[in-house]
Amino acid sequence: MSVKNEILNKLPLPLVRYMRDHKSAGNRSGKEMFRNIGIGVDYSSQHKVLLCYVTNMFHIQKWESQRGTRDVECAALIEAFVRSHCRIDVCAYNYDGSICDDYDYIIGFGPAYRRAIEINPNAKSVLYLTEKPPRYSLQKETERIAYLFERHHIKAPLNRSGLFFKDEDIEKSDYIIMMGKEGDEKLLPNKIVYLISPTGLKSNGYSLDNKDFDKAKKHFLWMGSRGAVLKGLDVLYDAFSEVPNLFLHVAGLDSVDRRMLSRIKPANVIDHGYLYIGTDSANRVFDDCAFFLFPSCSEGVSTSTLTAMNFGLVPLATQEASVETNGIRFLKSFHVEDVVDEIKKRSESDSALLKEQAESTKIFAEKRYSLEVYSKTAFNIVQAILKHD
Repeated sequence: MSVKNEILNKLPLPLVRYMRDHKSAGNRSGKEMFRNIGIGVDYSSQHKVLLCYVTNMFHIQKWESQRGTRDVECAALIEAFVRSHCRIDVCAYNYDGSICDDYDYIIGFGPAYRRAIEINPNAKSVLYLTEKPPRYSLQKETERIAYLFERHHIKAPLNRSGLFFKDEDIEKSDYIIMMGKEGDEKLLPNKIVYLISPTGLKSNGYSLDNKDFDKAKKHFLWMGSRGAVLKGLDVLYDAFSEVPNLFLHVAGLDSVDRRMLSRIKPANVIDHGYLYIGTDSANRVFDDCAFFLFPSCSEGVSTSTLTAMNFGLVPLATQEASVETNGIRFLKSFHVEDVVDEIKKRSESDSALLKEQAESTKIFAEKRYSLEVYSKTAFNIVQAILKHD
């Protein structure tokens, strides 16, 4: 199913019509408040909800170019509230326009969320936490920055911690919907936490039939974005400098991080730039690689790992990536020597067994991290919050 159909299938018909009309008007400012989604005839009996998240789906001009997961997840959140007989307004997390003062529930994150809960002191606030808690992330990223400096005297800046979430968000919220796996809720022992997992990107019709596992087991993939040190790419550069017969493929590397790490990049690293999932060029990279390496120090749930698993790449990730696997062990640690040991061992895998593992990984990820699972979980969480009050 296309991204367009996945989104439209999750939205109430009046909103689909609104999106059609809005698109035809060519309005793409991103500063709007989309109001009264799901409003009924007797709207006074409905809970009024504000969602501060993403609004990209209201401005999509070329559906085929949309590859992210946030839009379909936003659509599923809207669906969950409409099914729960709420009327819902939606704005971007950085929306700076006027906000009503009569909401019953406010959900989301960012500056708009913070303003909304100040304007609505009697509303129940629900933080949508897409990464580990701010204090935890700061500690872990600081450790990785120190580890890089210890090895290379490169002083990396704090790149991710505190960018979208602050400690005050945790303190001021009544409930927290947290991306993570079972056990991550213990990071917030004094809060009411509901766990949810995102969806990964996929390409309909992709098959492992043409993959040469004898060659692919020598090739590993890292996919990331801003914050390469937090996500362990510097560790992988050092590890692959010790195994010149193996190859690391890199995708999604931020230009600032690329420049910072350029002097430690070994010759057996292949930088593909940004990969557009579903294209032939992306599929060729997935065909070339058997493993996905991701020694991150802090993730809500690593969507890049989920995407790789959807394409049958066997995940070799740290526990901090918060991804459930089909029995595959996590990396022992993020230290260079442990990563070297792991990739050497994996590169000698039996090809037939590796193919079986790849196929089972793909099946597991497509089922466990599907939009259907996300939608069901979101609805159950909304129901639990409404009943709690």
